[in-house]
Amino acid sequence: MSSVGIILGNGESRRSVEYTTFASLKGRLPVYGCNALYRDFQPTTLVAVDRQMIREIQIAKYTGKFVYRDKVDLVVTEGGKELTRLKSPGWAAGPTAALLLCLHERVDTCYMLGFDLYGKAGKVNNIYKGTENYVACDSPEIGYTNWVTQLNEVFKMFYTVRFLRVGDVKDEVPILWKNRVQFISIDQFRRNLA
Repeated sequence: MSSVGIILGNGESRRSVEYTTFASLKGRLPVYGCNALYRDFQPTTLVAVDRQMIREIQIAKYTGKFVYRDKVDLVVTEGGKELTRLKSPGWAAGPTAALLLCLHERVDTCYMLGFDLYGKAGKVNNIYKGTENYVACDSPEIGYTNWVTQLNEVFKMFYTVRFLRVGDVKDEVPILWKNRVQFISIDQFRRNLA
């Protein structure tokens, strides 16, 4: 089997997959996740770059492997102890998680779940909206240009990795991602990893 990794963003499409699925996959392959995901599931590596979210995770005394941005560095910790520091690209959590997964896990296939990009009816699309350190449920959708551009840098750096964005296959593929990222359904994801 090829080397496979999963990145969990926090778009609402991720709700279509149960956490038990991720837990069983985590035993077989690396699962990286972002921000408040830790409230529901402990991924192989959790990534956060927003100060408020980092503080929340630290206050919760998160014990798993945690990578966060501290000024210009990415600080890698586990069990609350610092393991190492890396130079931060200054990106959002999702693209940073993608970079770290490809860099440290040497995958040749990367599934990206919860990378919805687009809002819903003009409103924010995030599982954790309306909760602490997130915008209100009725907030306008968040622009996705930075995510697209930053992830495109990862796609260019790791040009041999096959990137599969899991979610609504009818979503428009950003121009920068054409011929680089395949959009697949949740059902196809389940079949691929069965």
